[in-house]
Amino acid sequence: MPCIRCSVNQKLTSQNKENLFQGFIDAIQLIPGKTPDSLMVILEDSKDIYFHQRDDLKSAFVEVNMLLRTDPSEYFSPMTEKICKLLQEELDIAGTNVYVRYLATPDWGWNGKNF
Repeated sequence: MPCIRCSVNQKLTSQNKENLFQGFIDAIQLIPGKTPDSLMVILEDSKDIYFHQRDDLKSAFVEVNMLLRTDPSEYFSPMTEKICKLLQEELDIAGTNVYVRYLATPDWGWNGKNF
């Protein structure tokens, strides 16, 4: 039950959206047991993002939420690297202008029930 939310301060084209979606599918598979089948991706473009005391830098905030019962943090560093590379290649956002936040919880609801 992973969900990746990506907020950027630029307008995304349809092709950008597709490429980011495919890139996040690749990235989530770095975490054992996580597959694209249940991945939700939320893309938010044209957000007001102020970073390094400026509002004119291409920037991104990515949040990775997962249902987990064990600590997968050893996989977060490779995933951060993959996400930053994706944003650099697709949107020309430098890794120095990207924050990635990981949230793992044993409590997750879906289809009227909790796991």
